[in-house]
Amino acid sequence: MSTLDVTVPPQATASAPRRLSADEYRRLARRVKLLSWLSLGWMTVEGGVAILAGILAGSIALIGFAIDSVIGGLASVVIIWRFTGGRVFSEGAETRAQRLVAIQFFILAPYAVSSRSGRSSRASRPTSAGSASPSPPAAW
Repeated sequence: MSTLDVTVPPQATASAPRRLSADEYRRLARRVKLLSWLSLGWMTVEGGVAILAGILAGSIALIGFAIDSVIGGLASVVIIWRFTGGRVFSEGAETRAQRLVAIQFFILAPYAVSSRSGRSSRASRPTSAGSASPSPPAAW
């Protein structure tokens, strides 16, 4: 059994770093692909439901949530690509995959910031007494 030049960082284990065998690396790569496929399936359903609900409700927030699911799904596709075929042991594929996932999350960052700032500005807006709805106990 050959060993790879892959070292598990010490913070990931309770003991000192160790080398992974090629068989163990392949086993872990299969697990990564399975988790990525599950994640992709979940995000596909989540995004589809969110886009449908967003269109029916006329909600830009739900459509934004669907876009978030698409970006997360694309990251899963990159990970599946990375751990398929000859790319399993490729340093070049690892570097490209890291860059692609990083780009996707940089694309996601403005949405996350804008949704946070929009929420906090709406929460701090005063409402007029005439337009405020009564609290549930007062309505009963």
